[in-house]
Amino acid sequence: MRKKIEKIIIKAGKKLLKYYGTLKKNDIEFKNPIDLVTKADKEIEIFLRKELKKVFPDVGFMGEEEGIFGENQNKIFIVDPLDGTTNFVHTYPFFAISVGYRENNITKMGFVYLPYFKTMYFAEKDKGAFKNKIQLKVSKTEKLIDSLTVTGFACVRSNKKPDNLPILNKVVYKVRGVRRDGSAAIDLCLVAEGVFDAFWELNLNSWDIAAGVLIVQEAGGLVTDFSNNFEFEKKKEILATNSHIHNDFLNLIR
Repeated sequence: MRKKIEKIIIKAGKKLLKYYGTLKKNDIEFKNPIDLVTKADKEIEIFLRKELKKVFPDVGFMGEEEGIFGENQNKIFIVDPLDGTTNFVHTYPFFAISVGYRENNITKMGFVYLPYFKTMYFAEKDKGAFKNKIQLKVSKTEKLIDSLTVTGFACVRSNKKPDNLPILNKVVYKVRGVRRDGSAAIDLCLVAEGVFDAFWELNLNSWDIAAGVLIVQEAGGLVTDFSNNFEFEKKKEILATNSHIHNDFLNLIR
């Protein structure tokens, strides 16, 4: 199953790259004044849905742009065809295709593919996380002041409260650094890889994080909401860390 899904995602990545740096004004729409969607988002999602259905006809599909397809919600692909659309439009190469596979509400496999870099992050439940064929492990950083963190501003983009900026104002004084790359899927993978020690954000959806959360967990990290529970999708607040700094980070942002 893994190989078949990867093959479809890599094909989608090649199609996506054909749009990179070639989008015209008419190819870009606005969900609101700053939240973009492009022709590429829509076409890649349709491609993924159709190709996955050919190979896995009994599995449902939920995508960011077109919603839910298929009657079987006990088995479902959760897909973001282009995570990092603003990056893509501005030819900043940090964008990804994210595909999570769930059975009975448990994520069994997660794929995050970076077409520009030809890099595939993958995890299977209870079997580890990998970057291409290299197994991933989270960092060993134990102190907040030694940590490199990453965040995003989906809440600002959607003009929703609570706002991430008050949290950022607290965190920036207590850690070594804060980065912002514009793709939650990639941010989660970089926590799994040990590049970042923590990622937090508000107002994300399941397609943004379904694959990346499993990749962090299988690399030895911890993912919770801001109350240290596991309702991060329901509450739309997420903290993913190497586990060592998790409690200190929670205490800081509460």
